[in-house]
Amino acid sequence: MAVPKYQWTDWRNLGDWHNEPAKDEQGLYQMRLVTAAGTVIPMARVGGVDQEGICFIGRTSRKGEKKEKTFAKQIKAFLEGRHPGANLYFLVEDALRDHFKEHRLQFRVRVIDEEEIDKSETVLMRLYYERFCELPPGNRGLPIGYEIALED
Repeated sequence: MAVPKYQWTDWRNLGDWHNEPAKDEQGLYQMRLVTAAGTVIPMARVGGVDQEGICFIGRTSRKGEKKEKTFAKQIKAFLEGRHPGANLYFLVEDALRDHFKEHRLQFRVRVIDEEEIDKSETVLMRLYYERFCELPPGNRGLPIGYEIALED
């Protein structure tokens, strides 16, 4: 099944990553928190409430990286705790369970040509930051080149 480029896929439970048609592709991905019933858990941010509940924005490989990373590799690394966003998530997971007993993570992906991944991630992070005055909780900093993207 061909996956259209530059369009977000539907949200899928993180545990179902192996069923993602774009799992062997590259591009951007987002993660969000939902209840056991699949209802989005909105995220209170400084600049308002993120009704989509985005808790992490990420990308696969950077152009020129030695090891090619796909969505499957990134999500598997997250589930195994070998991912920066996972480190924070697993650190606060017990506290989240106190507030949202049976929450789960969902993800969606956007397939993008490799040479556009860096800039696309920067633009997506910039838009989120400008809308909510902070990054999603799983993102620790603005990507390299943030200042350059502001000029576009």
